[in-house]
Amino acid sequence: GHSAETHATLTTIGELPGFVADSAAAGFTSLLGLATGDGSESSQPHLIWGRIVLVAAAALVVARVVRERRLPTGLAVVLAVALAFWVSTGILPNAAGTVEHAPTSSRYQLMSAAFLLLILGETLRGARVPVPVVLATAAVAVLAAIGGQHLLRREYDERWRPFADVTRYSLAAVQIAGDSADPGFLVSFPPTLSVTDHTYMTAVRHHGSPAFSEAKLLAASAEVKASADLTIAQAQGLALRPPSPSDRVLRCQGLRASADGATGLTLLRGGFRLENRSAGPVEVGLSRFSPALSVSVGPLEAGLTTSLRIPVDRSPRPWRLYLRGAGPVRLCTLA
Repeated sequence: GHSAETHATLTTIGELPGFVADSAAAGFTSLLGLATGDGSESSQPHLIWGRIVLVAAAALVVARVVRERRLPTGLAVVLAVALAFWVSTGILPNAAGTVEHAPTSSRYQLMSAAFLLLILGETLRGARVPVPVVLATAAVAVLAAIGGQHLLRREYDERWRPFADVTRYSLAAVQIAGDSADPGFLVSFPPTLSVTDHTYMTAVRHHGSPAFSEAKLLAASAEVKASADLTIAQAQGLALRPPSPSDRVLRCQGLRASADGATGLTLLRGGFRLENRSAGPVEVGLSRFSPALSVSVGPLEAGLTTSLRIPVDRSPRPWRLYLRGAGPVRLCTLA
Protein backbone atom coordinates (compact mmCIF):
# COMPACT_ATOMS: atom_id res chain seq x y z
CA GLY A 1 0.00 0.00 0.00
CA HIS A 2 2.96 2.33 -0.22
CA SER A 3 1.52 4.02 -3.32
CA ALA A 4 -2.03 4.35 -1.99
CA GLU A 5 -3.57 7.56 -0.76
CA THR A 6 -2.92 8.06 2.95
CA HIS A 7 -4.58 10.23 5.56
CA ALA A 8 -1.82 10.31 8.17
CA THR A 9 -1.80 13.59 10.11
CA LEU A 10 -0.43 14.90 13.39
CA THR A 11 -3.89 14.30 14.85
CA THR A 12 -3.71 10.65 13.83
CA ILE A 13 -0.30 10.27 15.44
CA GLY A 14 -1.65 11.83 18.63
CA GLU A 15 -4.46 9.27 18.70
CA LEU A 16 -2.09 6.31 18.30
CA PRO A 17 -1.76 5.40 22.01
CA GLY A 18 -5.54 5.08 22.32
CA PHE A 19 -5.75 3.13 19.06
CA VAL A 20 -3.06 0.68 20.18
CA ALA A 21 -4.68 0.22 23.59
CA ASP A 22 -8.13 -0.36 22.10
CA SER A 23 -6.67 -2.78 19.52
CA ALA A 24 -5.10 -4.89 22.26
CA ALA A 25 -8.22 -4.66 24.44
CA ALA A 26 -10.40 -5.74 21.50
CA GLY A 27 -8.04 -8.69 20.94
CA PHE A 28 -8.55 -9.83 24.52
CA THR A 29 -12.32 -9.32 24.21
CA SER A 30 -12.34 -11.59 21.17
CA LEU A 31 -10.14 -14.18 22.89
CA LEU A 32 -12.63 -14.27 25.76
CA GLY A 33 -15.54 -14.87 23.37
CA LEU A 34 -17.20 -11.61 24.42
CA ALA A 35 -17.30 -9.84 21.04
CA THR A 36 -20.84 -8.71 20.19
CA GLY A 37 -20.44 -7.98 16.47
CA ASP A 38 -17.87 -7.19 13.82
CA GLY A 39 -16.40 -4.28 15.76
CA SER A 40 -17.97 -1.57 13.63
CA GLU A 41 -20.76 -0.86 16.12
CA SER A 42 -20.65 2.46 17.94
CA SER A 43 -21.26 0.65 21.23
CA GLN A 44 -18.76 -1.95 22.45
CA PRO A 45 -20.31 -3.04 25.78
CA HIS A 46 -17.82 -5.85 26.50
CA LEU A 47 -14.67 -3.95 25.55
CA ILE A 48 -14.31 -3.03 29.23
CA TRP A 49 -13.41 -6.66 30.01
CA GLY A 50 -10.70 -6.58 27.38
CA ARG A 51 -9.33 -3.39 28.92
CA ILE A 52 -9.28 -4.94 32.38
CA VAL A 53 -7.42 -8.01 31.08
CA LEU A 54 -5.06 -5.72 29.14
CA VAL A 55 -4.11 -3.89 32.36
CA ALA A 56 -3.52 -7.22 34.12
CA ALA A 57 -1.46 -8.54 31.19
CA ALA A 58 0.61 -5.34 31.06
CA ALA A 59 1.29 -5.67 34.80
CA LEU A 60 2.40 -9.27 34.23
CA VAL A 61 4.82 -8.20 31.48
CA VAL A 62 6.26 -5.44 33.67
CA ALA A 63 6.66 -7.87 36.57
CA ARG A 64 8.58 -10.28 34.33
CA VAL A 65 10.90 -7.53 33.10
CA VAL A 66 11.50 -6.25 36.64
CA ARG A 67 12.23 -9.74 37.92
CA GLU A 68 14.62 -10.50 35.05
CA ARG A 69 16.10 -6.98 35.20
CA ARG A 70 16.09 -7.05 31.42
CA LEU A 71 13.70 -7.45 28.49
CA PRO A 72 13.96 -11.09 27.33
CA THR A 73 14.78 -11.40 23.63
CA GLY A 74 11.71 -13.49 22.75
CA LEU A 75 9.41 -11.07 24.56
CA ALA A 76 11.08 -8.08 22.89
CA VAL A 77 10.55 -9.60 19.43
CA VAL A 78 6.82 -10.31 19.84
CA LEU A 79 6.22 -6.93 21.50
CA ALA A 80 7.96 -5.20 18.59
CA VAL A 81 5.99 -7.11 15.97
CA ALA A 82 2.65 -6.53 17.73
CA LEU A 83 3.31 -2.82 18.22
CA ALA A 84 4.42 -2.49 14.59
CA PHE A 85 1.13 -4.04 13.47
CA TRP A 86 -1.06 -1.88 15.71
CA VAL A 87 0.84 1.32 14.92
CA SER A 88 0.81 0.73 11.15
CA THR A 89 -2.94 -0.01 11.13
CA GLY A 90 -3.56 3.04 13.27
CA ILE A 91 -1.41 5.63 11.58
CA LEU A 92 -2.34 4.99 7.94
CA PRO A 93 -5.90 3.84 7.24
CA ASN A 94 -7.72 4.72 10.43
CA ALA A 95 -7.52 8.44 9.80
CA ALA A 96 -10.05 7.91 7.01
CA GLY A 97 -12.56 7.43 9.82
CA THR A 98 -14.25 4.35 8.34
CA VAL A 99 -15.70 1.66 10.57
CA GLU A 100 -13.67 -1.00 8.74
CA HIS A 101 -10.51 0.58 10.13
CA ALA A 102 -11.66 1.03 13.71
CA PRO A 103 -9.33 -0.57 16.31
CA THR A 104 -12.17 -2.92 17.26
CA SER A 105 -12.81 -4.06 13.68
CA SER A 106 -13.06 -7.83 13.36
CA ARG A 107 -10.57 -7.86 10.48
CA TYR A 108 -7.78 -7.09 12.97
CA GLN A 109 -8.77 -9.51 15.72
CA LEU A 110 -7.14 -12.69 14.45
CA MET A 111 -3.78 -10.93 14.24
CA SER A 112 -4.27 -9.16 17.57
CA ALA A 113 -5.26 -12.37 19.33
CA ALA A 114 -2.26 -14.23 17.91
CA PHE A 115 0.16 -11.50 19.02
CA LEU A 116 -1.39 -11.33 22.50
CA LEU A 117 -1.02 -15.08 22.97
CA LEU A 118 2.61 -14.89 21.83
CA ILE A 119 3.30 -12.03 24.25
CA LEU A 120 1.71 -13.93 27.14
CA GLY A 121 3.56 -17.10 26.16
CA GLU A 122 6.92 -15.31 26.18
CA THR A 123 6.05 -13.57 29.45
CA LEU A 124 5.30 -16.92 31.12
CA ARG A 125 8.22 -18.79 29.52
CA GLY A 126 9.82 -20.99 32.17
CA ALA A 127 7.18 -20.22 34.81
CA ARG A 128 5.54 -23.02 36.80
CA VAL A 129 1.78 -22.59 36.42
CA PRO A 130 -0.26 -24.03 39.35
CA VAL A 131 -2.84 -26.67 38.54
CA PRO A 132 -5.80 -24.55 39.75
CA VAL A 133 -4.74 -21.80 37.32
CA VAL A 134 -4.54 -24.32 34.48
CA LEU A 135 -8.03 -25.60 35.29
CA ALA A 136 -9.43 -22.07 35.53
CA THR A 137 -7.82 -21.18 32.21
CA ALA A 138 -9.30 -24.28 30.59
CA ALA A 139 -12.75 -23.34 31.88
CA VAL A 140 -12.39 -19.81 30.51
CA ALA A 141 -11.27 -21.24 27.16
CA VAL A 142 -14.36 -23.46 26.94
CA LEU A 143 -16.67 -20.55 27.78
CA ALA A 144 -14.84 -18.34 25.27
CA ALA A 145 -15.27 -20.98 22.54
CA ILE A 146 -19.00 -21.20 23.29
CA GLY A 147 -19.32 -17.41 23.14
CA GLY A 148 -17.39 -17.23 19.88
CA GLN A 149 -19.47 -19.97 18.27
CA HIS A 150 -22.67 -18.21 19.35
CA LEU A 151 -21.51 -15.01 17.65
CA LEU A 152 -20.51 -16.87 14.49
CA ARG A 153 -23.86 -18.65 14.28
CA ARG A 154 -25.81 -15.45 14.87
CA GLU A 155 -23.83 -13.49 12.27
CA TYR A 156 -24.18 -16.38 9.81
CA ASP A 157 -27.96 -16.50 10.16
CA GLU A 158 -28.60 -12.75 10.32
CA ARG A 159 -25.91 -11.38 8.05
CA TRP A 160 -23.56 -13.56 6.04
CA ARG A 161 -25.99 -16.12 4.64
CA PRO A 162 -28.47 -13.46 3.44
CA PHE A 163 -25.53 -11.38 2.16
CA ALA A 164 -24.18 -14.35 0.20
CA ASP A 165 -27.64 -15.19 -1.16
CA VAL A 166 -28.02 -11.67 -2.60
CA THR A 167 -24.66 -12.06 -4.34
CA ARG A 168 -25.60 -15.47 -5.75
CA TYR A 169 -28.89 -14.10 -7.13
CA SER A 170 -26.93 -11.30 -8.80
CA LEU A 171 -24.54 -13.84 -10.32
CA ALA A 172 -27.53 -15.83 -11.61
CA ALA A 173 -28.56 -12.73 -13.55
CA VAL A 174 -25.04 -12.31 -14.93
CA GLN A 175 -25.00 -15.88 -16.15
CA ILE A 176 -28.45 -15.56 -17.75
CA ALA A 177 -27.04 -12.65 -19.77
CA GLY A 178 -24.29 -15.05 -20.84
CA ASP A 179 -22.48 -14.23 -24.07
CA SER A 180 -24.80 -11.29 -24.72
CA ALA A 181 -23.22 -9.38 -21.83
CA ASP A 182 -20.58 -6.74 -22.42
CA PRO A 183 -17.22 -8.47 -21.66
CA GLY A 184 -16.18 -5.34 -19.76
CA PHE A 185 -19.32 -5.26 -17.58
CA LEU A 186 -18.24 -5.21 -13.94
CA VAL A 187 -19.55 -8.09 -11.85
CA SER A 188 -19.77 -7.00 -8.23
CA PHE A 189 -18.64 -9.08 -5.26
CA PRO A 190 -19.51 -6.82 -2.31
CA PRO A 191 -18.27 -5.11 -0.32
CA THR A 192 -15.26 -4.03 -2.39
CA LEU A 193 -14.39 -6.44 -5.21
CA SER A 194 -15.43 -6.19 -8.86
CA VAL A 195 -14.22 -8.18 -11.87
CA THR A 196 -15.12 -8.00 -15.53
CA ASP A 197 -17.78 -10.29 -16.97
CA HIS A 198 -15.10 -11.94 -19.12
CA THR A 199 -12.97 -12.71 -16.05
CA TYR A 200 -15.94 -14.08 -14.11
CA MET A 201 -17.25 -16.27 -16.93
CA THR A 202 -13.76 -17.63 -17.55
CA ALA A 203 -13.57 -18.62 -13.88
CA VAL A 204 -17.02 -20.25 -14.12
CA ARG A 205 -15.90 -22.35 -17.10
CA HIS A 206 -12.83 -23.55 -15.21
CA HIS A 207 -14.17 -23.94 -11.67
CA GLY A 208 -17.97 -24.04 -11.77
CA SER A 209 -20.51 -21.46 -10.72
CA PRO A 210 -21.62 -20.19 -7.28
CA ALA A 211 -24.75 -18.63 -8.84
CA PHE A 212 -28.29 -19.73 -8.05
CA SER A 213 -30.28 -21.43 -10.81
CA GLU A 214 -32.99 -19.67 -12.81
CA ALA A 215 -35.60 -21.77 -10.99
CA LYS A 216 -34.25 -20.49 -7.66
CA LEU A 217 -34.39 -16.93 -8.99
CA LEU A 218 -38.02 -17.39 -10.02
CA ALA A 219 -38.87 -18.40 -6.46
CA ALA A 220 -37.13 -15.38 -4.91
CA SER A 221 -38.75 -12.23 -3.55
CA ALA A 222 -40.02 -9.48 -5.85
CA GLU A 223 -37.18 -7.21 -4.72
CA VAL A 224 -34.54 -9.80 -5.63
CA LYS A 225 -36.14 -10.44 -9.02
CA ALA A 226 -36.29 -6.72 -9.76
CA SER A 227 -32.59 -6.44 -8.95
CA ALA A 228 -31.84 -9.40 -11.23
CA ASP A 229 -33.75 -7.74 -14.09
CA LEU A 230 -31.69 -4.59 -13.64
CA THR A 231 -28.43 -6.57 -13.61
CA ILE A 232 -29.33 -8.37 -16.85
CA ALA A 233 -30.32 -5.10 -18.53
CA GLN A 234 -27.11 -3.38 -17.45
CA ALA A 235 -24.95 -6.32 -18.53
CA GLN A 236 -26.60 -6.38 -21.95
CA GLY A 237 -26.68 -2.60 -22.29
CA LEU A 238 -30.43 -2.43 -22.90
CA ALA A 239 -31.31 1.16 -23.80
CA LEU A 240 -33.23 3.22 -26.31
CA ARG A 241 -31.08 4.12 -29.31
CA PRO A 242 -31.57 6.17 -32.47
CA PRO A 243 -33.19 4.11 -35.25
CA SER A 244 -31.00 3.00 -38.13
CA PRO A 245 -31.94 3.85 -41.73
CA SER A 246 -31.15 0.24 -42.65
CA ASP A 247 -33.76 -1.19 -40.26
CA ARG A 248 -36.41 -3.24 -42.09
CA VAL A 249 -39.85 -3.14 -40.50
CA LEU A 250 -41.78 -6.42 -40.48
CA ARG A 251 -45.05 -5.39 -38.84
CA CYS A 252 -46.43 -2.71 -36.52
CA GLN A 253 -49.18 -2.34 -33.95
CA GLY A 254 -50.69 0.45 -31.92
CA LEU A 255 -50.34 0.59 -28.13
CA ARG A 256 -51.30 3.11 -25.47
CA ALA A 257 -49.18 4.42 -22.64
CA SER A 258 -50.89 4.40 -19.26
CA ALA A 259 -50.32 5.43 -15.66
CA ASP A 260 -49.15 1.98 -14.56
CA GLY A 261 -47.35 1.35 -17.85
CA ALA A 262 -48.56 -2.23 -18.36
CA THR A 263 -49.15 -3.15 -22.03
CA GLY A 264 -49.60 -6.91 -21.71
CA LEU A 265 -47.05 -7.33 -24.50
CA THR A 266 -43.90 -9.45 -24.32
CA LEU A 267 -40.68 -8.94 -26.27
CA LEU A 268 -38.67 -12.11 -26.74
CA ARG A 269 -35.61 -11.11 -28.75
CA GLY A 270 -34.62 -9.03 -31.77
CA GLY A 271 -35.09 -5.41 -32.82
CA PHE A 272 -38.06 -3.14 -32.12
CA ARG A 273 -38.97 0.42 -33.09
CA LEU A 274 -41.07 2.70 -30.88
CA GLU A 275 -42.77 5.87 -32.10
CA ASN A 276 -44.32 8.19 -29.50
CA ARG A 277 -47.49 9.61 -31.07
CA SER A 278 -48.77 11.15 -27.84
CA ALA A 279 -48.54 14.78 -26.75
CA GLY A 280 -46.13 14.14 -23.88
CA PRO A 281 -43.09 12.01 -22.99
CA VAL A 282 -43.45 8.27 -22.41
CA GLU A 283 -41.22 6.24 -20.12
CA VAL A 284 -40.27 2.93 -21.73
CA GLY A 285 -39.69 0.12 -19.24
CA LEU A 286 -39.20 -3.62 -19.03
CA SER A 287 -39.54 -6.45 -16.55
CA ARG A 288 -38.61 -10.08 -16.89
CA PHE A 289 -38.52 -11.94 -13.61
CA SER A 290 -40.07 -9.14 -11.55
CA PRO A 291 -43.89 -8.98 -11.48
CA ALA A 292 -43.74 -5.18 -11.94
CA LEU A 293 -41.75 -2.68 -13.97
CA SER A 294 -38.14 -3.06 -12.89
CA VAL A 295 -35.98 -1.55 -15.65
CA SER A 296 -36.35 1.87 -17.24
CA VAL A 297 -34.62 1.94 -20.63
CA GLY A 298 -35.20 5.63 -21.14
CA PRO A 299 -37.76 8.36 -21.81
CA LEU A 300 -39.23 8.79 -25.28
CA GLU A 301 -40.16 12.38 -26.01
CA ALA A 302 -43.34 13.29 -27.89
CA GLY A 303 -43.12 12.83 -31.64
CA LEU A 304 -39.79 10.97 -31.56
CA THR A 305 -38.92 7.48 -32.79
CA THR A 306 -36.38 5.18 -31.16
CA SER A 307 -35.21 1.57 -31.35
CA LEU A 308 -34.62 -1.16 -28.79
CA ARG A 309 -32.65 -4.35 -29.37
CA ILE A 310 -33.02 -7.37 -27.10
CA PRO A 311 -30.24 -9.94 -27.54
CA VAL A 312 -30.45 -13.71 -27.27
CA ASP A 313 -29.29 -14.99 -23.89
CA ARG A 314 -29.54 -18.14 -21.79
CA SER A 315 -33.17 -17.80 -20.69
CA PRO A 316 -36.26 -18.34 -22.86
CA ARG A 317 -38.22 -16.02 -20.56
CA PRO A 318 -39.39 -12.89 -22.47
CA TRP A 319 -39.32 -9.29 -21.32
CA ARG A 320 -42.63 -7.52 -20.63
CA LEU A 321 -43.01 -4.07 -22.16
CA TYR A 322 -44.18 -1.08 -20.11
CA LEU A 323 -45.15 2.33 -21.49
CA ARG A 324 -45.77 4.81 -18.70
CA GLY A 325 -47.49 8.03 -19.69
CA ALA A 326 -50.63 8.88 -21.69
CA GLY A 327 -51.40 8.54 -25.37
CA PRO A 328 -50.72 6.33 -28.38
CA VAL A 329 -47.41 4.65 -29.11
CA ARG A 330 -46.62 2.67 -32.26
CA LEU A 331 -44.51 -0.48 -31.88
CA CYS A 332 -42.84 -2.14 -34.86
CA THR A 333 -40.93 -5.40 -35.10
CA LEU A 334 -37.70 -5.21 -37.08
CA ALA A 335 -36.13 -7.89 -39.22
